Amino acid sequence: MALGYAIHCPTLGWFGALAAAVTAYIRVLGGSLGLPQSFRGPMAKPHRMAVLTGACLVGAAEWVLNGTQWALIAAAWIIAVGSVITCGTRSVAIARQLEAR
Repeated sequence: MALGYAIHCPTLGWFGALAAAVTAYIRVLGGSLGLPQSFRGPMAKPHRMAVLTGACLVGAAEWVLNGTQWALIAAAWIIAVGSVITCGTRSVAIARQLEAR
């Protein structure tokens, strides 16, 4: 959420935060169905943290040199879209494991 406010696009920040939270709920859903909890996905928590950390480091230099926030804007989109893709990959994996039972 804070990233969205930092780039003056709170809607994108809230969407990214919600999508990130849903990835965890999908993982727990698989566990509640008796499946091993899967941390797979292109934007699991460690990946989101790495993207944001990298964007903050690059963004600090970008702000000092150019006064722009393109690194943070890109990170917000990468996290939001990547989290949605992660939700999809985890959901498909759960469905396939349940069908295989």
